[in-house]
Amino acid sequence: MKEMKMTVDSSVPVTLQSFLHGRKGFSKRLLTRLKRTDMGITRNGSIVRSIDIVYPGDEIVIRTEDTSLLEPNHDLKAAVIFENRSAEHT
Repeated sequence: MKEMKMTVDSSVPVTLQSFLHGRKGFSKRLLTRLKRTDMGITRNGSIVRSIDIVYPGDEIVIRTEDTSLLEPNHDLKAAVIFENRSAEHT
């Protein structure tokens, strides 16, 4: 099982989903898969849900058996075909 650790670097509390998807580039599909994995996502050693609030300095640990899914490719240049307005951008 592969493990990835990160510290919440937001200046304000945010939902785990906003942190992982919006700030770290995790896909929603991967987040769904991790939620169904035993101890897939933890905050400071305890299981956390994607709707839970995470705070600056919290340690988030992602655990998965499929190691190819963990590394987001920030260098990937893909055209945006559709983008809707989310609550974060209003």
